[in-house]
Amino acid sequence: MRRALTFSIVVGAAVLAVALAVVLARTNTNHPSVSESPGVSDSGGSSSGSVGSDGAASFVGTASNAVIFIQWTRAGSNISGALQQSILKSPAGSGIDSQAIAFTGTIAGNGLTLQLNEGLGSVTSLTGQLSGSGFSLTYPGSGQGSLITIDFQPGRLREYDHDVDALDAGQYSSPCTLYMEGHDATVEFAGSSATSDCAAFVQGQAAHGNTWTTTPQSSAPPQLSAVCTLSDGSDQASVQDDGGMSFGTSACEQLTSQGWSPDREPGSGTAGGD
Repeated sequence: MRRALTFSIVVGAAVLAVALAVVLARTNTNHPSVSESPGVSDSGGSSSGSVGSDGAASFVGTASNAVIFIQWTRAGSNISGALQQSILKSPAGSGIDSQAIAFTGTIAGNGLTLQLNEGLGSVTSLTGQLSGSGFSLTYPGSGQGSLITIDFQPGRLREYDHDVDALDAGQYSSPCTLYMEGHDATVEFAGSSATSDCAAFVQGQAAHGNTWTTTPQSSAPPQLSAVCTLSDGSDQASVQDDGGMSFGTSACEQLTSQGWSPDREPGSGTAGGD
């Protein structure tokens, strides 16, 4: 399946925008698992490789709205591998989009070129420079003739996963309120893990084709009724909706399936919500 991808990365005040039409190796609202290249270990004391030597190596680059993981195998001046990118989706707070793209490339002196395989014989080139143990890649910016550089340093898969989790949770505040896109249903999480609660909820709902965001859907707050009030033992979730409450009910069902249970007021002995 061929899909158009707009690769937008914000670095400082600039916006990186590379339009790619790629055959996705994987597409998921959560970042898909990535196998390390042969010879690249994820154990704590091992190396993630080097740009200057033959064999397997892996690198992590970050921007304000993306994390990129590149792993390759080098043989002389030739390299081949995969680029994994996790980018914040729009609207704000609606999760992360992740893609994997195969590439080949060359290293000549300190120069680096990656040829991204877009499928159907189409290839997009990215160029960069080796520097110390890492490298930089240059992308065309949003302004005419502008260029943006992203730095990559040696990094393992677990570091990429850690940075993606931080990027995902960083979309949300605590307490965290989510709004069903195009509808009135809301979910509010409160507690020490409210940001990760929001991230997990958005991901679960996206799997069912529902988009939740941190952007309110109405300038005038609608009259909502409580659908459920739940707890996971430390955090609380409150779901509200109007009308037939179908989206609110779906939200409550998802949370219940993830181990949340009806909240109880201290000393009351009765369940809240509904």
